[in-house]
Order: sequence, then C-alpha cells, then structure tokens
Amino acid sequence: MSRPRILFAAVNLRSSCPDGTSELALEQEFAGMERELLLARHRDFKLILVRAVTVDDMMRHLTELDPVVLHFAGHGVDGRRVAACLPVRSRDIGYHTDDHASGIYLLDEQGLPHLLIGRALAAMIKAAAPSVRVVVLNACYSDAQAADLSHVVDCVITMAGAIGDDAARSFSAALYRALGSRRSVGNAFAQAVATLDGKRFPDKDLPRCRTRCGLEANQVFLTCAQATQPLPSLSQELDIDRACKPDRSHTLRGCLLGAAMALVLMAVGAGILSLIELSRHTGSTQEPVLPKQPETDRGPVATSSDLLVDAERKDAPRQAPQDGEQGSQVQTQARDEKAAQGPTQAKKLVRLQRNAQHDATPPNFTPHSNSNSFGDLDREIVQRYINYSHNRINYCYEKQHLAKSTLTGTVTAQFLITPEGTVASSTASGLDGEVSGCVAAAIKDIEFPRSGSGVWVTYPFHFVPGDADATWSSPATLRSH
Repeated sequence: MSRPRILFAAVNLRSSCPDGTSELALEQEFAGMERELLLARHRDFKLILVRAVTVDDMMRHLTELDPVVLHFAGHGVDGRRVAACLPVRSRDIGYHTDDHASGIYLLDEQGLPHLLIGRALAAMIKAAAPSVRVVVLNACYSDAQAADLSHVVDCVITMAGAIGDDAARSFSAALYRALGSRRSVGNAFAQAVATLDGKRFPDKDLPRCRTRCGLEANQVFLTCAQATQPLPSLSQELDIDRACKPDRSHTLRGCLLGAAMALVLMAVGAGILSLIELSRHTGSTQEPVLPKQPETDRGPVATSSDLLVDAERKDAPRQAPQDGEQGSQVQTQARDEKAAQGPTQAKKLVRLQRNAQHDATPPNFTPHSNSNSFGDLDREIVQRYINYSHNRINYCYEKQHLAKSTLTGTVTAQFLITPEGTVASSTASGLDGEVSGCVAAAIKDIEFPRSGSGVWVTYPFHFVPGDADATWSSPATLRSH
C-alpha cells in the first residue's frame, strides 16, 4: 500500500520593489519539512516538491498524485490593502488586481503572477483530487480563502496576516514533525503555534485552523494508524480552541437543520405509534361479521362445515378404526364428485359422506354362531370390524348407483390379515370395477385385533339399491395363513 502523499507547491515571485527583498527561501522550507518527516519513527508520508506552478500544473499534479495534504508555500495578497514594499522579507507581495480580490499567486504561461482566489482553488481540489483532506496555505493573508476551502476538505490552515519567511518555515517544520509522529491535525497545529511562541516570533497569533462543519481538528488523523493515538491534553485543546474554529454560520445552519429533521422524525414516529394503538383497540373491540349463507329454492347449500363430523377417540389399543382416518378419504372423493353432479345428487353424496364418517354396526346385524376360530380371531370378530366400516363400504356402491340406477349385485373381497392385525393385501371383484376397487381400498385401511397367526378371508358384499343400509353376511371362508 502506497504512503499518503504531501504535495508541496512552491511559487516564488520577485517583488516589484527594486531590492528584491520578498524573495522567499522556499527550498529551505521544503528541506526542513523533509528532515522532520524522515526523522519521524513511522515515516508514513511521502513528500513531493513541485516548483513554479501554473494552474495547469496544479491540476495535473492533483489528478496524478491524489495527495492527502496540499501545502502551498508562496505569496498571498489581501485586495483591500494598499500595495507597499515591505522592509523585510515577507510572504506579502505588492501585486494587486483592479477588482481588489484576495488570493494566492501562481504563475501564468509567461511566468507572470496569476492570482488564484479561494473559490477557484476549492473547485480545482473538488474536481481533481477529492483525496485531499488538509490544505496548508503558508502565505500572507490566506485566511480569506479558508471559508471556501472548508467546504471541500476537512481542515484548512492559513495565515491571518503578513507572516515573515522565517516564522513560516518554523511553523511548517513543527507542523509536519507532529504529523510524522502520528498526531492529529489539531494537535500538530497546536505544536506549530507553540513553536512560534517558544521562538518569540511576533507572528505567533497569525496561524488559523478551520474545519469542515461538524468536525474537530483533534479528531482528524491522516493515516489509519494515527487514529489509535491518544487525544491531546486539555491544555492543548484550549490552545486549539483559540485558533482553530469552524465557520460559525455553517455550524449554526447545520444545527438548525438537524434539529428540524429530529422534530420531523419524532412527529412521524408518534403518528405511527398512534395508528398501531388505534388498530389494536379496534381489533379487540369489534366482533367479526360472518357472511350469511345463501339459500336457493332447492334448500340451503351444503357448506364445508356440513362435511366435518366430530368424533371422540378412545385410547384403548386395537379398538375400532378412528373416524377421521377413513372419513378423510371419503370426504375428498365426495367434494370432487359433488361438483359434477346435480343439486339433488350432490346433497345425497354429502349425506353418504357424513354417514361414512360414522363407523357403526348396522341395526339389523345378527352374528352367526357357526364361526371358526383361528387364535384370537374368528368369524364374528372379522364381521364386527368389517361392519365398523359399513358406511364407507356402502358409499363405494351408492356413489356408482347414482350414475347407474340399475346397478346391483355382489362384490367378493379377499384379503390377508397379519398377526399384527393389519391387512397385508386386499382385492375385490364382481359387480363393477369402480365399486370393487373402492371396497378393496376400504378394507385395506381396517385394523383388526392381533391374533396368533395370519388369516386369509373371503368376504362377500351384497349391494341392493335403496337408502336403507345393506345387510352383509359373515365371511364365507377363513383359513389360517
């Protein structure tokens, strides 16, 4: 990973004064900064020097280098002042424009001074190098550009008056010595100001540090490793507060906007809570309105509730089959076939289905006395469990009889009862294929009592038309298997 770059742009101009006293020692300033960064233990930064910079040069370097810090060393001007030659070497210059603008001086294509105002410099940085976080304008009266620059970078360090060249060099060396030690920008600025004060420069009150709205200079670090360094002491923070101040107008505007957004969010949240509470109250106090069942001239239409029959289930082992196990299959068949039948036949299928869900012994059932016994299983027990499923087996015949009114006859079923009481295989023949298959499936679902051995059963079912329940005889044969 490449080191963060510091772009040092040096622009030296000869003053209009005949003695040339405003020639600046910019090479010495660069050498002092380079020395302090090389002496630092971490050496996080790479310092790059460019000389005699034009606007095109500045744009090219910003685009290609992506610096983190832009350090300008040269001349600045305050357009409100009257031009005058200074008796000592200073970073103020006697070049002034007719529009009394303030800014820093670059060069044009002919090597003559070109005034660059703060708004233009901010636009150049924003377009070419959004990576720039700190701008140092080490030139006289550069504080006039800070307001425009603080909108595009985190920190802007400027001078509020005409600073001497010696003081400017000392300030730069101390600033980058602290940054090389991974201190925050705010702490580095405080150390640079303290250095000027320690050397008894009269320019110690000129440096200024401004930050982007919402930031504090003590919270701005230029490398990831710097963010782990401890914050400066309270005395250092007091020094920063004296010179490093954000733009108050933008801060006030941001605070007012934040407060307005907070009030809007609170109002929206309160409205949502009120709606939730209202919906809960409404849901708990109102009873649901059920739609009234439609009626026709043929009587009430059967609903899904007519097809469900509750039945008690007992926990005794090997008792009669439970209602829901066999009735569910009948219910599905009746619902599919009811749509294809007329209203009268549909009502009859519903009644047959309801009866099929009640497992009961037919009223005219008479047990036979000449039963053979195989273990614990004899004819009487087989007939009893067959008749428990009487309604379902009778349904197999009745649904086909609705389509074939002359349908009558006998279905003979043959099935194997295992010692565990389950039906291992079940077949049926006679009368009608649909009826025979349905009867075989109904017997397959019956669970008989346990016995000493398997039993093979041949069982005839005699079906006759009519609404009365059919009477089925006992098994024709039972033989051990």
